[in-house]
Amino acid sequence: MVNVGIIGLGPKWESTYEPALKSLAGRMSVRAVFDAVSSRAAQVAGSINARAVDGVRPLARRDDIDSLLILDTNWHGENLFRLIGPSGKPTYFADALNRESGEICTMIDHIRSHEMIVMPEMSRRYTPTTSRLHELIVTQIGPPRNVTVYLYSPPSHLSGEDTGSDPTSACLLAEVFDWCHYVLRSTPLEITSLKSEPAGNNPPGDRQIQVRYGKPHQEESQIGVDFRIREWDPRMAKPVTEPNLVFEVHCQQGRAVLHSTTEIEWERNDTIRKENLAHERTNLEVILDHFCRRVVGGLIPVADMFDVHRCIQLVEIANQSLAEGQTVRVNG
Repeated sequence: MVNVGIIGLGPKWESTYEPALKSLAGRMSVRAVFDAVSSRAAQVAGSINARAVDGVRPLARRDDIDSLLILDTNWHGENLFRLIGPSGKPTYFADALNRESGEICTMIDHIRSHEMIVMPEMSRRYTPTTSRLHELIVTQIGPPRNVTVYLYSPPSHLSGEDTGSDPTSACLLAEVFDWCHYVLRSTPLEITSLKSEPAGNNPPGDRQIQVRYGKPHQEESQIGVDFRIREWDPRMAKPVTEPNLVFEVHCQQGRAVLHSTTEIEWERNDTIRKENLAHERTNLEVILDHFCRRVVGGLIPVADMFDVHRCIQLVEIANQSLAEGQTVRVNG
């Protein structure tokens, strides 16, 4: 059993984290809770038989917890790891991608100085459809050749000139960059960002990011990824109200479309199959289970803060390309 302390409950506690922790009750036990709103911390702690704590330092120092779950940094920002670092306890960081690269660098400095294990929440790696895609790549459709990612985002999320100017949009793009790195097992060579004019099939607000993955001077092994960011979803024929991602992966012997975290459609030899994976464990349940394994000394590969920094830098490079109107080299 891994005993944890929660730092910051955040906006997704009731809808996301509380159900996931309940499903892992046999592996994780919440012993203490801190939140900037003390009455909320007391209410949640009482409902899960834990203790409400007045600060992050007292919580991190408690002898009855083995690890920390940061669900919201509250007002602490980059200083949070300076406060909890001396405890040296393994830490799960849910809000890592919603940052700027300078803030992540400061966090990494604190983490390294205290030799902490910090696992950021890169949960899109562990969706049921992503896991199924890995199986299909090995057994049915072969290695990826090119990828198109459709990011349908409400107009307010794309209101700025820069592709990732809105924090929600930037965080989603960082998630997509991490997903591509995880699935393609490769790194970007160059990024080109374009802004579509409001004509034809390109409504106002459309953005496009073209990324070339692979090794320099080995064009035959390179993979093209095309991000298409829209304020509308053609399947709905109207503007979207919540961000949504669709991944279309063309492979050597077929293709797969990830319509959601639980719905996948794949094709081989002109035969199309659709699968609903809603019965599988959620991505959050899987990643928290991996965190438990790391806490008890397991060597299972997981993301770290350098992965977060890389993804945020790629979003910034995409913005640079859009601002300069030219392709930006990433490596080499």
